[in-house]
Amino acid sequence: MQISDKTLSAWEKKGAPKEKRGWWDIAALVNWRGRAVGIQGGPGAEADKLAADTRLKQARAAIAEQELRIKSGELISVVLVEERLTEAFGSIRTSMMAIADHVMTEIYSQYPELAPQVRGLIDTYVREGLKEVADSGRFCAPASRRPAKKQVDALEEVLKRVFQKIKPDEPMTVSQWAAKNRYMSSEETSRPGPWRNEIVPYLVDIMDAFNREGVEKIIFLKPTQVGGTECGINIVGSIIDQRPTYYYCLPDDETLKEFSADRLQKVLESNRCFDGKYQRGDSKDTMLRFAGGFCKFWQCQVANGFGFVVIGLINEVFPWDFGLLWQSLIGSVIITACEFITGVIVNIWLGLGVWDYSTLPFNILGQICLPFSLLWIIISCLAIILDDYLRYWIFNEEKPHYKFV
Repeated sequence: MQISDKTLSAWEKKGAPKEKRGWWDIAALVNWRGRAVGIQGGPGAEADKLAADTRLKQARAAIAEQELRIKSGELISVVLVEERLTEAFGSIRTSMMAIADHVMTEIYSQYPELAPQVRGLIDTYVREGLKEVADSGRFCAPASRRPAKKQVDALEEVLKRVFQKIKPDEPMTVSQWAAKNRYMSSEETSRPGPWRNEIVPYLVDIMDAFNREGVEKIIFLKPTQVGGTECGINIVGSIIDQRPTYYYCLPDDETLKEFSADRLQKVLESNRCFDGKYQRGDSKDTMLRFAGGFCKFWQCQVANGFGFVVIGLINEVFPWDFGLLWQSLIGSVIITACEFITGVIVNIWLGLGVWDYSTLPFNILGQICLPFSLLWIIISCLAIILDDYLRYWIFNEEKPHYKFV
């Protein structure tokens, strides 16, 4: 309010109310001035201006006081409270929704037929419980310190929105999830934008097979560049978003890192449904962490790699006149034995299902089979020759020469 000291002194001589030396009651002064111009606090231009200035000063003082109380920690922003509570309740929901899958993973190796039923039962109870909490959650202020009704109503509105965040979404199939949440960037496709199932209708049934009860294995026989990788990414994304617990296996270290860093992580960072779930700072190429679970990448070449190392060591024992065919047969036996032992541990005991030959002829427990054992003969022969020539080129050992039988 721009009023000079000279004007105030003149008003004081005319009877303007004054609290004490240097202090004035603005409201009383406004009323006095209104009467002085003939309008009792009325609509006179000067009185209106003084009243408006008074309200502005009072509002600024109230805001300054509120900011001071916020800085001192006495008050907390409603927006901040809602954000933090939403984040906390969202984490609770994610962890609760993952219980069924974690239990199934623990009991599957001992009770493979019962595990899916247990998972379904736990999932149903968890969903019903979360829905009940979301629908009935209310704020009850303690009687000893009950806020004003306006504050209670405002807080209840905030909590109502927060409690809704704990309500589980209706389960979606992989194709439904992709259509709702997946966004394809220009780095992934020549037609960037939301995922459209109608463009790749042949992938819908393959993706949705992942959600069908009783399906334990999906075999996708395909050519290149038909969306197979994107199909796998949609499956992984659907699990991270809806059922956060998962393992993903790839054949070698280079493919593993390329898929994780160049494909999957970019999808997790560019799609909004993973906001607050994907924990980038705690993740590595071989282990992606997210709320309620993780995505672990394993190499599946342990058995064969160990087998080829043994072949290289045995290669030093046999003389040059020992037939190459017999060396290859021994190598095939070694690889097959390593594959069987690894398969029993990884696939049968741990239940990871990295490979399964049960549909191929002459298999044993689905872990080894005759067609692959014959293939190992050819690969062993190539490995033996390569090992001999590497020793010749690098270590100046004897130049390789062979007898076939």
